[in-house]
Amino acid sequence: MEPMAQHRTKSAPPLLDAMNGVDVEERFMAAADGCRESAEMLCRAADAVRPASLSTCPAPVREAWNAGAELFCESLEVTADNADWASGLYLALARIGVELPLLRDRLAQAARRRFPEYADPSGLLRALGVHNREVPLAEIARRWRLFEALAPGRRCWLPAQGFGEIAGLDAVQNEVVIEFARRRGVSLQVCLAALVVVAPGSLFADLLENKPRPEPKKTGPEIRDELLGALIPAGRLREKDLEALLVPSIWTAAEFHARLYPENATDTEATPERDTAGRSVEQARDLQELVEALRNAASDWAPGPRETARMAELLRNGARRDKQETRMVEALARVQSLCADQAWWADLLRELSASALCWQAEDSFVRLSLGLAGKLQLSWFEAVVGARGAEWFAAAALGLPLKLLGRAAEALATTDREHLLEEKILAQARSGTAPADVLVWLWRKGGPEREALRDPSLLFRALGADTRRGPFIEARKVLRKLLVDDAGFQRFMVRDGDADAAGTLVRAVRHTAALTPGERQSILVKLVRLYPGLKNVVEQKTTVAAAPTQRPQTSFRSYELRRRELEEIINVRIPANSRAIAHARSYGDLRENAEYKTAKDEQRQLGRRRTDLEQMLHETMPTDFSDVRIQNRILPGCTVVLDCGPHGEETYHVLGLWDSDPERRILAYGTPMGQALLGLSVGDSVELPDGTPAVIREIRPLSKELQAWVRGEDLH
Repeated sequence: MEPMAQHRTKSAPPLLDAMNGVDVEERFMAAADGCRESAEMLCRAADAVRPASLSTCPAPVREAWNAGAELFCESLEVTADNADWASGLYLALARIGVELPLLRDRLAQAARRRFPEYADPSGLLRALGVHNREVPLAEIARRWRLFEALAPGRRCWLPAQGFGEIAGLDAVQNEVVIEFARRRGVSLQVCLAALVVVAPGSLFADLLENKPRPEPKKTGPEIRDELLGALIPAGRLREKDLEALLVPSIWTAAEFHARLYPENATDTEATPERDTAGRSVEQARDLQELVEALRNAASDWAPGPRETARMAELLRNGARRDKQETRMVEALARVQSLCADQAWWADLLRELSASALCWQAEDSFVRLSLGLAGKLQLSWFEAVVGARGAEWFAAAALGLPLKLLGRAAEALATTDREHLLEEKILAQARSGTAPADVLVWLWRKGGPEREALRDPSLLFRALGADTRRGPFIEARKVLRKLLVDDAGFQRFMVRDGDADAAGTLVRAVRHTAALTPGERQSILVKLVRLYPGLKNVVEQKTTVAAAPTQRPQTSFRSYELRRRELEEIINVRIPANSRAIAHARSYGDLRENAEYKTAKDEQRQLGRRRTDLEQMLHETMPTDFSDVRIQNRILPGCTVVLDCGPHGEETYHVLGLWDSDPERRILAYGTPMGQALLGLSVGDSVELPDGTPAVIREIRPLSKELQAWVRGEDLH
């Protein structure tokens, strides 16, 4: 698992000018014909793109690279003979932001060829995110680079665990075995998404091993660049993250800033070893010394004019320095705890509201709040309320984990807006976007606001869509436990045995991907134990609601027609289009080639249709509607007779999402007409979409002829 660069020939080709679109196009055409030298030259040109994204280049250059990348992806499959240099170019294209669906397929081929010894190639592809459209191609390239660096003995860093040492790679379990305080297996997917490996022999590695390293004197920026350059993959951590890695594992906070940011020191003669413990607030020279002085201050200490002037000066100086955000937050929290009722402090907070970086963005506020000691949280929140106001704070607090939401409510309780957080949380829950932390907080608070939790889709969306880790995991565990194990919560969700509420929950449980099969079964069994009368609802022997289940349904016939269309696109039309592109390419200059452009337009249309069909077939369930029990309500899979007054009787057959045949009077349930009829019973009046009044006269099962049509018997 060595990087591609180590497989290249020793005599590297000359550097291709990445800005020269004509040369780039010619090199891609040669690479598509199997020229390794041209592929390596393109890799070197991609490395030279600055900033490292194609989106920053002029339009003609982007067009040349994108057209060449499409040509290369279409023309060259990865084989055992070209795996090293072909995969290198595919990764280079991903790294600079070329986004092509076919490039993902080529990267998947390359991964299988480059890492044949990995026991579970499908697991590797999932961890790399190759087929996950939400993972950018540039991120896939970074994960690939990290996978190559997962060697035993290398030091690594994981946000939730700190520093450790890689012990091995379990290709069967898809885990990386890492020695932290104790040995543990971490899923490969988590590692490739969050792990950072320290390059062996680097300055960072020597610092971790506490090895003395005689080096020529370097400036702070040079040391920072060298430390960041030792982290694999490049770009995962930024300069602002170095403090979290180095303090206190390697240096104290004072040593860190003296070594890496000497340019920010207020005293040019200061050294990392300076003693700050004895300095008073008035003597403090920077935020770090101010924090140390405030830590030693008595709880009843009241600053005088000179102390307040010095604190105000240091806080103003540190407000816009992104390297000092953490110390700024602690300093603000400590001053708030000591001076909350003093007029000068309220005035200073209002002054800092527009300049301090620590509360300019809601995500920065959340990140900095998580890093603060628990005893300072309330003071910090009160300072934010004083600076940014209750409205901004309440909106930002929605991003906090469950354990801090209570403190946020306390901070607002000191104002006349104590119910503001509750209002924001309730609005977020009703909008359907609330995370698990907010939902659990609502449940624990009680009161009529709990009503918003009765929507099962809201709960399962919070369990399945929220991918935040660290302190946010706890709320998802609590919410899952409430759903699966808490009888009181289950009674609440089904309104103490209401059949309609139970039916809504049962359908959501059966179709959610947020629960395991065992958890689904456990919930359904417990509902029957709590309310034996719901047995028929849970076992789906009666129809509870008019609407279809959460997963769209269509007839076997319509499903088969779309499946055949997809099969034709993949097996017939796309290969024919690829041949047309190759033929048009033989005419020369791609930018003035009408045949080539026409073929490329068709390729894009085929790609879009293929994607749409794949998604539709994945999300939609085929059925013959034989499980529909027709009683006295219009459902998909029934025939309905309408009395339209002077217009006479009209008969319609309400079927699935893709089922529509005007000649046969077949309606898809998603059409305006279908939606107007769903849920109605015999005798109900309805106004049809064209304005015609009608009355439901009869609801009956489908005829045998229609049942055969639904099953698609005429297609065989």
